[in-house]
Amino acid sequence: MKTFELLNKGDKSVIDIYKDANAMWDEIFAKEWTASNLSDTLGSVQTTFEYRLEKYGLNRWEGQEIFVITGLTYFDNDYDMNDNKAKEVSLAFEMSWCSIEVKSLAKRLSKALYIEGF
Repeated sequence: MKTFELLNKGDKSVIDIYKDANAMWDEIFAKEWTASNLSDTLGSVQTTFEYRLEKYGLNRWEGQEIFVITGLTYFDNDYDMNDNKAKEVSLAFEMSWCSIEVKSLAKRLSKALYIEGF
């Protein structure tokens, strides 16, 4: 994963990359949402993330990586609570019209982060 390579090299631009991506999610989550209507939004904002993150020298796939990581980690993963927003974001990725690469990464990362429990 590109951003882990940047971290290993001590490249401080990774902080700006994640701040910028998180700001994009701030805009998305500022409105009321459900997994269903978020899934409709994700298909269109995928390209926005890819485009906006190009300014950091990231290619399309690296932008997708940041898109998924920041989306799935935006909320705490409180899997013991009834209101598990991380799980809803994971479900939204699954239901979305995002690329197969994004959906696959979201599924793998959701499992790695135990977003749906153990």
